This record gives sequence, structure tokens and C-alpha cells, in this order.
Amino acid sequence: SAPTSGPHRFWFSTIVNNEDRGLVCVDSSQSLTGMLINGNVNGGWVGCSMDSTNSKWDSPGAGSDVGDPAFSSTNPYHLTLTSRCRNFVPASLAHPSDDLDGESRPKPANGNSDCGADEF
Repeated sequence: SAPTSGPHRFWFSTIVNNEDRGLVCVDSSQSLTGMLINGNVNGGWVGCSMDSTNSKWDSPGAGSDVGDPAFSSTNPYHLTLTSRCRNFVPASLAHPSDDLDGESRPKPANGNSDCGADEF
């Protein structure tokens, strides 16, 4: 749930396969962190500040650095061993303590966090 006061944070999310833009921001006052944005018909985002050092995306006109995110065929939106999002976000950056399944982020053996909502 959103905090009742202070800045809201949108981070470590997976936004894929939307029929329009994946994400529309009102302004670019906060950078998106740890995002995985892929396969959205009219682009990944508009009006947002994307930090390319800790997120992966494909967006027409803004370049592409994720390619195929290598999602699991049996567990939608979960990463696989070959995903370019694995171990991509430096552990020194602020990050949530767990992923969409409640698994620790980052996993001690990996060091860095994975971008998107799933920690492999």
C-alpha cells in the first residue's frame, strides 16, 4: 500500500505486454529504479525519469537494452537463469527487502539484486 505521507516510490516492478504504454508518469521528479519494462505496444514509458544504470527496458525511440527478458514458461513474469536482469542492480542501491514471492532481495549468494518484481 502507498505511504500516507512523504514521497511514494515505484521501484523493482515488471511492466510487460500492455496494449498501450507500459507506464505514464505525471512528472519526472523521481527516477524509476530496478524496473523491467518490456513488450508494451506504444513504448515502455512516458514522462518518467528512467535510470539506465539499474533498470532494463525496451522502448521505441528510447533504445532497448533488455531484449528478451527470458521469463519462465511455467511461472509468468519470473526470471530464468539466462535473463539479462539477473544480478543487474547494485546491492548498494536502496531496494525492497523481498520480491513478489516474498523471497529475499538480494539473495546473499548473488550479491546484486535482479531488476523487475522477481528475484531469481
